[in-house]
Amino acid sequence: MLPFDLDLISDCYEVYQRGSARNGVYKIFLPGLKYYVDVYCDMKNGGWTLIQKRSSGDVDFFKDWKAYKEGFGVNTGEHYLGNDFIHFLTNQGHYSLHVELVNWKKEKRQAMYKDFWIDEEDDGYKLHIEGYDGDAGDGLSKHNEMKFSTHDVDNDQVIKQFGGSCAKRFHGAGWYYKCYSSNLNGQYYEDGVVPPKKFDGVAWKPWTGPNYSLKEVVLKVRPKDVL
Repeated sequence: MLPFDLDLISDCYEVYQRGSARNGVYKIFLPGLKYYVDVYCDMKNGGWTLIQKRSSGDVDFFKDWKAYKEGFGVNTGEHYLGNDFIHFLTNQGHYSLHVELVNWKKEKRQAMYKDFWIDEEDDGYKLHIEGYDGDAGDGLSKHNEMKFSTHDVDNDQVIKQFGGSCAKRFHGAGWYYKCYSSNLNGQYYEDGVVPPKKFDGVAWKPWTGPNYSLKEVVLKVRPKDVL
């Protein structure tokens, strides 16, 4: 039982400000959704709300539009929080995005984006992102202003190349643009080994190139004015 009114809690940073310092699952309420959502909060690093995690390959991320709209997986492990929730979360204020990447040698890189939000479903969950900083290289700015794509809903602006669908060709989903600088919802490959010419792994091209699949990925958000 949390020692405060849940109706006032709209992200993990608010939970953190109220004295909770333990990583774990907390209930968040957003008026736009009109129901509570269980989210995983990174409190050790200052109250970040996780929106995606890859770490084991236990969850298949090659899913349809409805699954990405509603979210899937287990929030204590691999999961995608859901585009509806990410939209309402990142449009209630100004948010930053933190991308954490780990390769199979356990080397770590990060990418920070000062501004991050996505539009509503009627606008294709269009991505808005800017203000890169970090040591992973910029794997998302190319995707700015793109609508979300899945294997059953194609918004990637590819007509003939790759069979007309980046999501199908690269076994993933995301804000593809002819096709990707990052493919964080791609196929999970043990030891990072992607079959020749597949290029469909969990990729962050500026760091590891297109033919390597990362071991761990975390995407998390927090209000941008937090120092």
